Amino acid sequence: MPLQKRWMGLAFSTMLSLAGMLWSALRYGPEVLTQEIVLVAGLVIATGVALVALGRRSQSRWPAAVVLICAAPIAQPMLRVGTLLSLAWVDARELAIGIVLAVGSIATVVTAFTILFAKRPSQAPDPVARAVAQGRSSE
Repeated sequence: MPLQKRWMGLAFSTMLSLAGMLWSALRYGPEVLTQEIVLVAGLVIATGVALVALGRRSQSRWPAAVVLICAAPIAQPMLRVGTLLSLAWVDARELAIGIVLAVGSIATVVTAFTILFAKRPSQAPDPVARAVAQGRSSE
């Protein structure tokens, strides 16, 4: 079950990045989405892959790699210190959009790397399965 929490975190972080992109489209017009079509398409694919992995209760790590690759175009500028420092010079609405994009992007990268490289969470042993595997003592 702890792996499912990681998949849920990954799905929500990609959705947060996508929400930031849609919010910027509402603020600046739909031209933002057409100009940044690669970013939007990557976030849509990343969100879809994360949701499918969550829904299927995936034990594989490869969907996290796909999400990381798809979300990389939006995450890469957000991980630069200069981009984050430039957020301080914008008005409050732009700052809020930037914060949503930055938090979603950074959370996506961190969660994807956690799924890819962290030790798998241990699951509690099933007492019934252990008893069946041991067999009966009277046999």
